[in-house]
Amino acid sequence: VVRGLGSGMIVSATGEILTNEHVIASATRVDVELSTRERIPARVKVREPLLDLALLQLERDIDGLQPVSFAAEAPRPGAWVMAVGQPFGLGDTVTVGVIGGLGRDHDDLGQPAGLAPGGYWNFIQTDASINIGNSGGPLVDPSGRVLGITTAVRSDGQGLAFAIPAAMATRFLDEARTFGRVRKTRLGMSANNVPNPGPGPGTVVQVTKVEAGGPADRAEITKGDVILQIGKTPVSRVSDVAYLPQLEGVGRRISFTLRHDDDAARKVNLVPDERAEK
Repeated sequence: VVRGLGSGMIVSATGEILTNEHVIASATRVDVELSTRERIPARVKVREPLLDLALLQLERDIDGLQPVSFAAEAPRPGAWVMAVGQPFGLGDTVTVGVIGGLGRDHDDLGQPAGLAPGGYWNFIQTDASINIGNSGGPLVDPSGRVLGITTAVRSDGQGLAFAIPAAMATRFLDEARTFGRVRKTRLGMSANNVPNPGPGPGTVVQVTKVEAGGPADRAEITKGDVILQIGKTPVSRVSDVAYLPQLEGVGRRISFTLRHDDDAARKVNLVPDERAEK
């Protein structure tokens, strides 16, 4: 019997547990050990590899479960955080660090094999110590509010650990509870990172293809447009263009700020379709 180990957090008084998808990806059975050391079988309700998130359900009722609370605001670099989990099976372990950066993507993590390259990635970076067994546990602020879900470390570095933002975790929970799955956004366009010809970030995102009749076409986005901003968030990489609409969700009206060649910036509204599952 091959056994795996990970961490998680209680997200409802009815026994829902949030963790990373890669923690339970190959599991034929899942047991959850509570802080009381009581071990309870659980089933997987919803799993989504492109977010690396999974929602479990305890198989029997437990009184007195205390759900975590998620921070409403985004974290800031330099803020103190704590990672809570089960590194190497050492229960109830807390490590301390700071937020080192935001908006890290698959390449920033060293392209780890356990995460899909085409996922919706926008990680929090921290130097709080994270090890095998921490995956799926909460990254919290000093008040105990969850800022992220600890997910990965960069094996070729030191003090480089990464967490999925709480905002995407709450979007995942909304989708899982409402639809029993995660609806993925389809924008109907392709884009590439290109060198920024002017001041600002080193790269910008340029539209390379627009599907006829798709969401981008309906929003009058054209090939060659440079995406400057989605909502109020500046865009510098293709990973931003994937992540931010997914964070909003299918059918939501999203503002895109664009520039074409030397023309003045313009704003359009794009409404993502649901991406067909393969």
